[in-house]
Amino acid sequence: MEFLKEAHELLWHDIDKKGRPHQRDCWPALRELQLCNRCEEGCESLCLDVVQLRLEASIDSMGRSLKPVQLQHWIAEQMGESLRMTGVQSQGLELLQC
Repeated sequence: MEFLKEAHELLWHDIDKKGRPHQRDCWPALRELQLCNRCEEGCESLCLDVVQLRLEASIDSMGRSLKPVQLQHWIAEQMGESLRMTGVQSQGLELLQC
């Protein structure tokens, strides 16, 4: 996952509230991304089939942050393969005083 942390920008293309195409750089929101494990205990399939990531991201003044679907897109783009997400789970929210 180092390629995401070392990127100069992580562009996300979507549509704004008025239906116009919009592009934003999400890289400033990425604080930390770690590969936690490659295989669940007792997993009988190849360990590359299951990957668990730990993400730390900041929230901008508009309330936007990184979404799992964005990470999936950028990782799949880098690998040149389609990826399927299952079991997305938020484990906590830490609010820091500015």
